[in-house]
Amino acid sequence: MKSHMGKLSCLVKELVENVPEKQVRRAKVRKFCGRVFKIVSSLRLTKSFLKGLGPDGQRGCETALGDLFLNLKNTKD
Repeated sequence: MKSHMGKLSCLVKELVENVPEKQVRRAKVRKFCGRVFKIVSSLRLTKSFLKGLGPDGQRGCETALGDLFLNLKNTKD
């Protein structure tokens, strides 16, 4: 998982920067990101994931995902 962290960060960044207009698709993006955050935090890879997102990606996640992302950010390893 650690070797794919850069690609995973890039994928999440793209998803939150290009949030779909339809509510159903937005819900799917939110659900997917929530699962990714859960896996990343359980494997204690939060720090490298946040580093891969960069400041722009983190701002995008805060805007698009709100508390879901802030919970991940507060569980830094």
